[in-house]
Amino acid sequence: MTYEDFYDLKILQEEYGSNFSINTENEKVKWLDIKMLRVEKESPKSFFYKNSYEDATFKMVNISRGKNTRGKENSERKVRLVKAYANRIPLSDNKKRDLKELAEKNIIPKFHYNTYFKNVLEI
Repeated sequence: MTYEDFYDLKILQEEYGSNFSINTENEKVKWLDIKMLRVEKESPKSFFYKNSYEDATFKMVNISRGKNTRGKENSERKVRLVKAYANRIPLSDNKKRDLKELAEKNIIPKFHYNTYFKNVLEI
């Protein structure tokens, strides 16, 4: 993966909703208690979860509640993904030094160093 493979998902939250804490039964979602999480193509603005493997049914959270400021339903809007980074994120000098040291000690095998890390370290 490269920097080009990452997208800024915060924009989606701002545009489509930020309700991740109250389910459709007006219960608080306890994220640390969730055992199973399900997302369905048919319900793009919702997710489903279980707090126990023994629960018979999933509980639902609708992340987009109501209408946006212009009165359009959120479901009418098209998803527009924005790349998170425009350029490669540089490594710090300390990180580069540590990677070189690991290669010199053969902790990083020479093959991987020559094919990947040399490019990362810009040598």
